[in-house]
Amino acid sequence: MEAPHIFVHYVHAIIFVSLPVQLFSIYCILFETPKTMKSVKWSLLNARIWTVILDLSLTVLTIPFVIFPAIAGTPLGILTTWFGISTPFQIYFVMSTFFIVMVSHLMIMENRYYQLFAEDTEWRHFRVPVIFFNFLITSTYMIPFMLRAPDQDEGIEIVYQKVPSLSSEIKNMKLFVLATDYNLFVVELVFMGAFLIFEMFSLTMLNRWNFKMTSTKCNLSRQTMMIQRKFLITIYTQFGVFSITCFVPYLYIVISCYLNYHNQSANNYTIVSFSFHGITSSMILLWTYNPYTKVVNAIFYRILTLLHCQPHLEVQSSISFKSTMPTTVLNHCS
Repeated sequence: MEAPHIFVHYVHAIIFVSLPVQLFSIYCILFETPKTMKSVKWSLLNARIWTVILDLSLTVLTIPFVIFPAIAGTPLGILTTWFGISTPFQIYFVMSTFFIVMVSHLMIMENRYYQLFAEDTEWRHFRVPVIFFNFLITSTYMIPFMLRAPDQDEGIEIVYQKVPSLSSEIKNMKLFVLATDYNLFVVELVFMGAFLIFEMFSLTMLNRWNFKMTSTKCNLSRQTMMIQRKFLITIYTQFGVFSITCFVPYLYIVISCYLNYHNQSANNYTIVSFSFHGITSSMILLWTYNPYTKVVNAIFYRILTLLHCQPHLEVQSSISFKSTMPTTVLNHCS
């Protein structure tokens, strides 16, 4: 998948499959979310919208053709071919959107922590400033990179020296060099990713610890404990999916730059992997949230009925977020 045109076909195929699933997940959030999930509805919707924006950016709008370990590349999407949007703006847009997606998923974890455990704690005074700070830093951290972009003629020569194995097809493309100081780029990229991953991990552990303490101190019913257990499974699954589709290729980029290793097929697969995050996270959403699972099962049942099959479907509860859950926990603790 080294050739640019094959890479473009791959990402187009991904969005062709994933976009309907993602739009269906947005429909479920908007119209199938029960009142008991009202507290988490807008966090889910925010995450889904930003994920769709990122997927469209990677597979249609920009289609970044990146060259690591050199910090260079060129966009192959319609923002270039149809609208002539500048490459620096497209780089800023994609990179900022990627980390904003991380923050939007972070907000879901924070929402659950706040609604279930921290509504009456000091955290209620800090949560909005912290969320605002996360969005601020993710939407502005790329600005210094843009301001430090080198002279392009000199930068291209450095890229050719850094990666002498570039094919003639790639050399004939209009490449943009974002940075020639690779160490500084890697340090800043690692810091940004580590900062957000630390927050996600901390919230995951906070939810787990609070659930454990609640179960230890309170005489909870089996139903309440099942809800808690399924919620933890949901968090772990979401974190695992993110790690596979986003963190692993992100780690490859860092290692590639650090070791000065070039493999164009692997570079392209990093973008492909990022592009899979939308459909995988949407499927996790539809699988783990009980109201959405029921909608999917109902549609599946209708399809089988139209095909004159006799399905034996058992709609199982994947997870149920009840707004009364904190009250339930408190009642068992009293």
